[in-house]
Amino acid sequence: MRSAPEDAARRGTTGAILRMLEGQKLRRAGAHREATSAFNAAEKILRPLARRGVTETAWVLAWCRLWRAHADYSRGAFAEALQRYGDVLPVMSACGDDRGLVAVFRGLGNVSKYLGLYADAAEHYERSVQHAKASRDHIGRAMAEHNLGNVMLALEDFPGAEAAYRRAAVGFARTKRRDLLQHAWVNLAEVARAAGDSREALRRLARAEQISRESRINAGFEAERLIALGTCQRELGRPSAARAAFDRAVELATGARELHIAALAHRALAEMLLASGSVDEARTTTLAALKLCAASGISTELCGDLHEMTALAARRLADWPMAALHFEQALQERKRLSAHLAKVGAKTITLTHDLNRVRYDAELARMENTRLEEALARVATRLHALESDEPAISIEEVTPESLAPLGLSPRECEVLLWVARGKTNAEIAIIVGCGGETIKTHLKRISKRLNVTNRAALASRAAGFVSSSFGGGRR
Repeated sequence: MRSAPEDAARRGTTGAILRMLEGQKLRRAGAHREATSAFNAAEKILRPLARRGVTETAWVLAWCRLWRAHADYSRGAFAEALQRYGDVLPVMSACGDDRGLVAVFRGLGNVSKYLGLYADAAEHYERSVQHAKASRDHIGRAMAEHNLGNVMLALEDFPGAEAAYRRAAVGFARTKRRDLLQHAWVNLAEVARAAGDSREALRRLARAEQISRESRINAGFEAERLIALGTCQRELGRPSAARAAFDRAVELATGARELHIAALAHRALAEMLLASGSVDEARTTTLAALKLCAASGISTELCGDLHEMTALAARRLADWPMAALHFEQALQERKRLSAHLAKVGAKTITLTHDLNRVRYDAELARMENTRLEEALARVATRLHALESDEPAISIEEVTPESLAPLGLSPRECEVLLWVARGKTNAEIAIIVGCGGETIKTHLKRISKRLNVTNRAALASRAAGFVSSSFGGGRR
């Protein structure tokens, strides 16, 4: 029977989890500030419980902070998101929560990509993929592959982007996420367009449209498909079709409250209008896009671009006061963005240093544990020989075939014999002529077959078998 404090702690944790789920629902609906408030309320409940050492509360608190970091990123608070990802990372690592680490490294990759640190972003996404493989998180792996494709596309590594998007598409199809599968095909079309093959891009967009018809697709993703379609049509000299695609994208994105995507559609349309000489309509379009940016509450590079396009249109119309006003606003937007990036960039450097230190310490601990296990294995072999009643045959004198009755394969017998002789994994890999990872795989299988949990027990089991089977003679 639980005590009163335990019951209170359980109720508090349950209440916090309900707040977290409410915040996650709000975040996915685009209400990022309301989501942040819900996560703050949950964290306020969990923090004192974690300090008191209530079971698993630290882990729940880490997930609360992780979701709060996602909400911060979505509303453009990149410095706060980065700080929280850094706070969560060591907790998830200590808990061995691979699914949590999938999300943490994806978040770090997103912030790094926003800062233009594409090499760092690619590394974070690749680590996210590794943890997704370890936890069999197929959707997490596909999303990380998709993010990696975005980085490769930004670096103009078109083969790398193509491969990453196709791996993501396979994962989305496997997990039956038709909305994300459609998004992957839109990005595959963007790869083809960026590589100069607009016709192939149109074929891929047709595949994305087919998926949209077969499934109920997120309006934001469909709007992005239409923006890509309009861009291809414009490059192929089809302004009417491009205009129709951009207008439909604005309609869908605005209806779904995806204001940032609606602003992107307006910008694409304004670029086409400026190029065709429809300057007054282009100015009207950019002003509408700026209103959408203001309503979304997120100040990004897009705002600076729209102010600059408005100023260019005003200058061509000889509206000098408006041109001056928007050039000044474009300059202020660029300065604000530069200061923000510098602030987040400084935190990124600190976090990267801390992350590398954690990895270094973890590798040192792993190496020390490996050395300890190997030493214990040698001691176990010798102790078994000393404690045996019969004159035991030396482990050095037997052959791998002698261990076959244990039910192991010839290669596994050979690996087990070298473990019993006190060799390290690296030494065994050189002796038997294979890689270190292969040796680790063999040891896992041997441990499972012999029902032991560590290297010392393996060595002792091998020595004991040799002693009991061949104690009275030579082999």
